[in-house]
Amino acid sequence: MKTSAKLSGGFILVLSLCFTGASSLSTRVIQSWPGGFKGVVSIPISARIQGGWTMEITFRKRVTNFQVWRANAVTSDNKVYTLTNKPWNADLNDGSVLEIEFLGNTGGSRGATGRVTFNGEEIATPPPTVLDVETCSAFTTLEVVDGRPAYFRGRVSVKVTKSLNNGWTALLSFSRPVRNLQIWTATVLGIERNSKIYRLGNMQWNANLQEGDIYVTEFLGEAGGSVAPEFSFRLEDQLDECDCTEAYLGCSLAPEPTTDVPTTQKATTTLAVPTTTEVASSSTRASSTSPTTVYQVQTLPPDTVVDVENCTIHTRRETLEQWDGFFRGRVTTKVTNSLLNGWTALLSFSEPVTSLQLWRARLVAIDSSSQVYLIENESFNSQLMEGEEYEATFIAGIAPGSDAPEFSFRLADQLEECSCDLAATGCTVATSTLSPEEPKSTSMETSPSSRVTSTSSPQDPTSRTSVATEESSSVPTSAPVSSLEPGTATSMTRLPYTTALRKLTTDEPSIVSTTSMPVDAPYDYAEVLHLSILFYEAQRSGDLPPDNRIPYRGDSALGDQGLNGEDLTGGWYDAGDHVKFGFPMAWTATTLAWGLIEFKDAYQRANELENMYDSLKWATDYFLKCHAGKNKFYAQVGDGFVDHGNWGRPEEMTVSRPAFLLDQTKPGSDVVGETVAALAAASIAFKDKDANYADELLLNAKLLFPFAVAFQGKYSDSIPNAASFYRSSGYQDELAWASAWLYRATNDVSYLTFAEQTYSDNGMGGLPWAYSWDDKMAGVQMLLYQVTAKSTYSSAVERFIHSWLPNNQVAYTPGGLAWRDQWGPNRYAANTAFIATIAAKEGISLSTSFNLALSQINYMLGDNGRSFVVGFGNNPPDRPHHRSSSCPSSGPCDSNNLHASGPNPQVLYGALVGGPDQNDVFTNDRTDYITNEVACDYNAGFQSAVAGLLHFFIEAQSAARET
Repeated sequence: MKTSAKLSGGFILVLSLCFTGASSLSTRVIQSWPGGFKGVVSIPISARIQGGWTMEITFRKRVTNFQVWRANAVTSDNKVYTLTNKPWNADLNDGSVLEIEFLGNTGGSRGATGRVTFNGEEIATPPPTVLDVETCSAFTTLEVVDGRPAYFRGRVSVKVTKSLNNGWTALLSFSRPVRNLQIWTATVLGIERNSKIYRLGNMQWNANLQEGDIYVTEFLGEAGGSVAPEFSFRLEDQLDECDCTEAYLGCSLAPEPTTDVPTTQKATTTLAVPTTTEVASSSTRASSTSPTTVYQVQTLPPDTVVDVENCTIHTRRETLEQWDGFFRGRVTTKVTNSLLNGWTALLSFSEPVTSLQLWRARLVAIDSSSQVYLIENESFNSQLMEGEEYEATFIAGIAPGSDAPEFSFRLADQLEECSCDLAATGCTVATSTLSPEEPKSTSMETSPSSRVTSTSSPQDPTSRTSVATEESSSVPTSAPVSSLEPGTATSMTRLPYTTALRKLTTDEPSIVSTTSMPVDAPYDYAEVLHLSILFYEAQRSGDLPPDNRIPYRGDSALGDQGLNGEDLTGGWYDAGDHVKFGFPMAWTATTLAWGLIEFKDAYQRANELENMYDSLKWATDYFLKCHAGKNKFYAQVGDGFVDHGNWGRPEEMTVSRPAFLLDQTKPGSDVVGETVAALAAASIAFKDKDANYADELLLNAKLLFPFAVAFQGKYSDSIPNAASFYRSSGYQDELAWASAWLYRATNDVSYLTFAEQTYSDNGMGGLPWAYSWDDKMAGVQMLLYQVTAKSTYSSAVERFIHSWLPNNQVAYTPGGLAWRDQWGPNRYAANTAFIATIAAKEGISLSTSFNLALSQINYMLGDNGRSFVVGFGNNPPDRPHHRSSSCPSSGPCDSNNLHASGPNPQVLYGALVGGPDQNDVFTNDRTDYITNEVACDYNAGFQSAVAGLLHFFIEAQSAARET
């Protein structure tokens, strides 16, 4: 059997399969560009495979620069590629799916075909599941905006062919179950087929869609696996395009068998009882109807609302904050009966809510009134033990101008407290209505926690000059724990910059004496700063200085120029590639400058202050070049697709490197705003170093800011090439961020007024997901507190810090890493650690903030039993996914070096790698770009957090001398 998939880039892949233990095949192309493609093969395993496997792909035409993930690859002729297992995926369990991603260049040729064998035995393949979309007029565009393990983000764009007035519905369908769906510009009305199909409806403000309109929505979902599921979108009453857009699931969605929902004697509400209804199709090519399932709920009698003041309450409900159209709530319930194999709960509202985002729980079903939501456990909290407290936070959408509704929460199979905690919606509610899936058990072993000393400094020319200090002493083998006196500090209090090391806790911070701070840092933080600065030197593009300290790096990309010949040399290469992406580069510079401003004493103690100034200036000099005139800014140099299709030294690049310009017709408020922030922050950092240069930076920041404000838009909409790599989610946070930094640099109150108004208008007092290159909300909260000392900002920072503590919003690995996401978990934890160091300095949850930062940075330096910093500590990574360091000192360097065994020939000192999986498992593999990728933004928060920790130890040492 053969299955073919036609790619947009003109490349046809035909797979003829022979393999053992596999039941079917799915192939699809993730990305394509002229002359190249990126694809994936998914093989469901029907019989256990032990001891390894072999796959062979034979192409009819040459495929060069072949890169594959999750497998080793060798070829002798660039036509036949033999793939073998990695050590960690040699054994494949029955029921698992082997997914192999690969990338290659086809040289622009058409008709290349391939044969795939797997362990030598044939198996029949299903009919083609990917249809040719070029033979019909497709009105819908489907994109995987950000595909990553566990979570993915998608976008739908559909042209309205028939006007829809007074509301509309749509079906969003997936090839496999998608949990915890969060969607923008639509509301979820129902969930069907084990979370494969979501029935959507309009928001209040977009109930009318007119013919010719383009409707766009984005969503975030949890699907598991390393590849995002296929999906389709069908808007009601439109011209039929089934053959174009619903290739995987088809147009006729047959109903699944209905299942009665168990109820209790008290139940008068039945949630999620599926009933099949026929929705007439207006298709011009199909006359069949499309059955769909509607979730129904009975109306509660009015006398079920009861007094909550005269009983023992096990559940607390809090409305934490409200802004126009949304409110944030929290429920905390004491578990009275242990739940060992998963659980369900009902979250009920007195008024309909238009959307719901949950933390520490997954959405399962919604009743037709949008008032009752069935939720279930996440994989990490499937067991709740008697006596412990379960807490969940949510953000719910409400009608603009309305007050937050009352709400109730009922955990299944608990002691009856109906009259206490269901005042809003009554107590006669079934304890559970749908059975959660059986949670997967995970064996977790505690990682070693003993600390280790850092490795010796690299040899010249990368060695660091030591500074003799009287404070240096031996490294303790474990973190000291201090007993703390009672007492609390409010978020408005500016406390001394001293604290105590103690067990990380969610308790309120205690004010401690200056003598309780240990004087000996557990790691050589000065050495870490030294190495991290070396990493940024390894990322330099352009004409390198005579005192270049990276021996394997030389001048590169000297031809980078703008559309009118502007000099665009310089800056940093983004990661293991050679593109200069302006958005993450600017955020990196802002974060490094902020750390230098706050913790300058740490760089002085490490004897790295001059190197730090040089490092920061390398980026800001480039930004000045990118500012090409009024309302003109170059946001990117290099084509991401072309660049990623080549592996080699930057000094030997021959590919075209286009420059991408933003102007009045192609705005980019996000990247321009972030660059304004970087220039303003750097002007503060350089004020005492070079006043003239600081003035130049600030002048350019002030000139760029009106461009970001007057011509608003996302840069990734103006530069589609950037959208596949660093797509922006919005720009209001960057506008507030930029204006707040301008206020700090100028004391011009008009900038502060703009920042605070933007903050208020866009609900930035909510709970940030993380502090990162794309999300500045946590940074805005912290910075506005620094410049105003207002409690509204310190309270927001405090909520953010506490949300990252154990047993809150962010999952933890057994070894102690706050694991936000599989792509760069170290990065997110380090960024939060940096915010926490500033919060501690400002007296916001002082002890809690300091200990959070300490625990996360020390995890990365060795508390988990290994270092995640190249060239530092115990068992550091030595195979980072990084082109230039993978090349030998002489001789050719190409994709063979990507797949070569052994450590990188060059040591990429100071680079923080992406990090482990959720069970602390780390793959030291150059081809695994998930765990072993490095990037400029990965090191930014990390380096600044390390500087913050060193600052606190310097303060403690000073206090110890005074006593």
